[in-house]
Amino acid sequence: MNDSRPSVLFHGSAIADIAVLEPRRIFMPGEVDPEQWPALVYASDLAAFAAAHAFPWDSEDGFQLSVDFHQRVKMRVPRALSELLGRPVYLYTVSAEGFEQTREEITGHTFHCGRLVPVMACKAFDSVEAAIHFHGGVVTYF
Repeated sequence: MNDSRPSVLFHGSAIADIAVLEPRRIFMPGEVDPEQWPALVYASDLAAFAAAHAFPWDSEDGFQLSVDFHQRVKMRVPRALSELLGRPVYLYTVSAEGFEQTREEITGHTFHCGRLVPVMACKAFDSVEAAIHFHGGVVTYF
């Protein structure tokens, strides 16, 4: 990620027609007890990265998500779980104001805030895979 602060961020969701994103307690793998995880809104400066987070998945199930040197999102998906990417997805655009970078996330493309976030725009996609491809990302199955 470059040093300039983004003016907008993207939030992926399987839920349509959201006007305001609300902080939610969503478990993130790591050392923090899930009951102690704070309620936050997560977003990304990369739309394809946000699309990849629009549905629940876990790296323990074999999913792999990375961002290459050219900022291209790459998602590897176990073929047995490919149907999860066939679901509709909504990419919400929000102002980056009030968000801070999530330091624990190694790609540098995750931001969070603990307040209500008004939605500026929304684009619907027929599938998670279509949203990732539309924004220059790559999905491969193994």
